Amino acid sequence: MLAPFHRAGYRLILLSATAKVPIEKGWQTKDYTGSVKSWLAQGGNIGVLLGDRDLVVDVDPRSGGRESLARLQANLSIDLSYAPAVPSGRGDGGRHIYLHKPGGFRVRKAVTGYSGIDIKTKGGYVLAPGSRHPQAGGLYGPDPAAPTIENVPDAPKTLLAALRAPL
Repeated sequence: MLAPFHRAGYRLILLSATAKVPIEKGWQTKDYTGSVKSWLAQGGNIGVLLGDRDLVVDVDPRSGGRESLARLQANLSIDLSYAPAVPSGRGDGGRHIYLHKPGGFRVRKAVTGYSGIDIKTKGGYVLAPGSRHPQAGGLYGPDPAAPTIENVPDAPKTLLAALRAPL
């Protein structure tokens, strides 16, 4: 389940089983390649550390994210169903949608007017497939209807324009 993330060049980090936090200081620079499988087997969680070109649209239905995502796509005339996605282990329709952005392109952490949508990028992380949601207990896993993580597309230009952070 995590091998495609390795092949796609993502760095994986070790997260707590009880919270979405790294297990130790210095996690940003440590190489956990040899520890990921055993940590997951012990009940720990794994995070996908995001790099400079990574852009993840984090959809949280508890805050209206599904509706906001539908509205955002309609308003920007985009369709993000062509991007790899990992449904949340909460089981409520939340998901992480993976896209690429130009290196060095600064983005906002939220899209104004679209509650329930957060933007994750360089230095951030999201839970990886195989991880359990700390509160709900459900597993995160790749969306079988979406493309694989090895096929992350560039973010649509209209989305990048909406996300551009001020200098």
